[in-house]
Amino acid sequence: MNAPLLIVLAHRPRQTGSTLRSTLAQGVVSGVVERIQLNELTLGQAADLLSVEARSRRSVDLYRESQGVPQYLLALANPGDNDEFVQLVQTEAALLGHDERRVLEAAAVIDGCFDVTALASVAGLERARVCVAATRLLNRDLFRHATPASVMVLRHPLVRDAVYAATDGCWRREAHRRAIDYLRDCGAPPSELAHHVAAAPDSSDSDDLDILLRAAEEPLPGNPERAITWLQAALRLSLPRRQRGLALIALSRALCVAERFADAMPHLREAVAMGAALPVEIWAKAVSQSAAIDTLFGRYSEANATLDGALAMLRGRPSLEEVELLVRRGVIGLYDGGALDSGTVDLAARRAQEFGCHTSTAAAMALRALKSTSLGDIESALDALETSASCIEKLSDAELARSPDCLALLGWAQLNAARLVDAEATMRRGVTLAKEFGTTTALPLFLLGLSLVNNVMGRIGESRRAAIEAKEWGRRVGAEQVRDFGLALEANCAIWLSRRNDSKRAVSRAQRLIKALPPRTYWYSMGALMCLAAAVEMGECSEYCIALVLDAGGGGALPNFVPPLRAQCFELLCAAAILQGSPWAGEYAERSAAAAEMLGLTYQQAFALAARGHAHRASGRVEEAAHHYREAADLFAVHGALGSQARALTLAAQCVSATGSPGRAAEMLRPAKELALRCGSPLLLADVGAEENSVAHAVREQTPALPPVNVPPTDGLDLSCLTDREREIAQIAGRGCRTKEIAEQLFVSPRTVEVHLSRVYRKLNIPSRAVLVRLLTRAAA
Repeated sequence: MNAPLLIVLAHRPRQTGSTLRSTLAQGVVSGVVERIQLNELTLGQAADLLSVEARSRRSVDLYRESQGVPQYLLALANPGDNDEFVQLVQTEAALLGHDERRVLEAAAVIDGCFDVTALASVAGLERARVCVAATRLLNRDLFRHATPASVMVLRHPLVRDAVYAATDGCWRREAHRRAIDYLRDCGAPPSELAHHVAAAPDSSDSDDLDILLRAAEEPLPGNPERAITWLQAALRLSLPRRQRGLALIALSRALCVAERFADAMPHLREAVAMGAALPVEIWAKAVSQSAAIDTLFGRYSEANATLDGALAMLRGRPSLEEVELLVRRGVIGLYDGGALDSGTVDLAARRAQEFGCHTSTAAAMALRALKSTSLGDIESALDALETSASCIEKLSDAELARSPDCLALLGWAQLNAARLVDAEATMRRGVTLAKEFGTTTALPLFLLGLSLVNNVMGRIGESRRAAIEAKEWGRRVGAEQVRDFGLALEANCAIWLSRRNDSKRAVSRAQRLIKALPPRTYWYSMGALMCLAAAVEMGECSEYCIALVLDAGGGGALPNFVPPLRAQCFELLCAAAILQGSPWAGEYAERSAAAAEMLGLTYQQAFALAARGHAHRASGRVEEAAHHYREAADLFAVHGALGSQARALTLAAQCVSATGSPGRAAEMLRPAKELALRCGSPLLLADVGAEENSVAHAVREQTPALPPVNVPPTDGLDLSCLTDREREIAQIAGRGCRTKEIAEQLFVSPRTVEVHLSRVYRKLNIPSRAVLVRLLTRAAA
């Protein structure tokens, strides 16, 4: 048969013999051979091959790992279905001679860069024979030169995996042990030895456990899964109880860094059960960590039971470990609302100071500050805070990361004592250290605290970001109560970030979330308080909001609220009572003043002054009310509470305008508007804007005009002393409309309506709306 013949030859140039390469080159020159060079795939081509979006994260990652080679790309995309690729590699390896095969397998055991010396040590062959074999493997493109040129690598990690899987298990184990000896002689760090120890553990080698434990410290917190692999290998060793306990605790820590708390608990429980078999400081860490995880998942009784048993074992043996466990109980109290008795707190502080440990002293004194604040002993609380902060200044970041409880307790104690700026800095530092060092059990407490303190300071956007992060953390790890706390804080932020038309719906959502929180806890109390604050700001204060706070507080005297919250709570109840026309407003103002006086803190005094302002404004004494609001604003400014300061200034401006000085009121509204803008709250801005409109209207009314025409009495009741707006609001109120209904009808804020009504009461010399309604009804009759 005489016909043209087409031969297609696919080959890798680096694997092709010199004779064939020369023949093909001559054919190209003579024109009988056409060379088509295939380059690596482009990202778009790789995405088409995988049927995925080219710019997706998965597509980009697979393309980078595959180096653009189609076979590698498909094998990486389908790791459970790459038998064909493995068979190709193993067929390629089967063509090698004995030495080449052993050197290739040694390279797979090393798993990384290697030189001839390392290959010879691991393969167990003479160096000269390894040199020859390595050269042949380079020629076959199974090895490739790296940097520097004396160092080599396998063609691709997938090739390594296929060769390693096909290597005889017994030979492979011995090769790993030879690799350990070689690397140890080279002075390699534990992390380089750990891979080989994990692959071929030897209980008779006393160094194996030490290598794995020290190596596991290196990748934390960046790569906890690698540390987990090494520590699981450590537990497969036949270890004495003490060494097994060390491995259990190290593994549980790595699992916690990886947020695998459920996996960590069995190891911690086993370590805790070892008791005296472990060094007391190691055992106490296991107890504390076990209680911390139970706390995160809302298992408070289990956490306290674990601590009770451990403290009973330590009784009569003063130690820093006793302090650590007492401090852990204090942290549980931040979640469940439980309080330590004063004797226990004093014992922790005394033990810490006896041993002269800055970390323990910082934690114990922060615990004392929390306890003293809850009892209303602010002088002792402030002294303890100073001592705690002073100790923490002497600690490095690494020391704080090992004992994050001291920082968490300090931040919450500062928040309770209204040291808002200090509390924000402490919480933010805690978040940074928890993320940097992997102390994940402490992270949610810092995030929730950061959200709360920013909320109190009026930084609503920052508060919301921290709340969302806490919520997502809780959702990710299955810690439902952390998730719920974050949800409640986020919902409160949503109220302040919503427009007035959407605020009612936001309040309803926040109420539902708060009602779902555990009763009699700090979180339930704070949630109820914040919800009432938002409702008062909106003029939407319902009986439900008030009932929620009274339920959280345990009755009208609010015994369940810690003393630092009572002044603020009574102030809000006073404002709510006025909105509802309740006679309790004056009583709540007096209780706010008494609560603030008991503590002697300026932050609480600011709320008491605001409550007094509410009461005076409601009775028509607007000049005195304005003075109290201004004093409250000044005190809020000292503590950096932007939202409360803006609110107090707006109320002061309303009262000043009511005295006939709208110009002065406008001056107060300028800083109030700036503060509202800094808070980023449309709700606060809307209130300031409404008052600006009202003040502008009052200024226009004061502008000289034609002599006023005497207004005839309205059905026998003389309203001529009122302005047009005051007369309009008085007549609508006389028909029985509520404040909110009047505000909606006239497109002003409820507070503006209340201010106008207070002017009406003063000018007509009447005490309340009820009297106004009776007079107008009688006049109409």
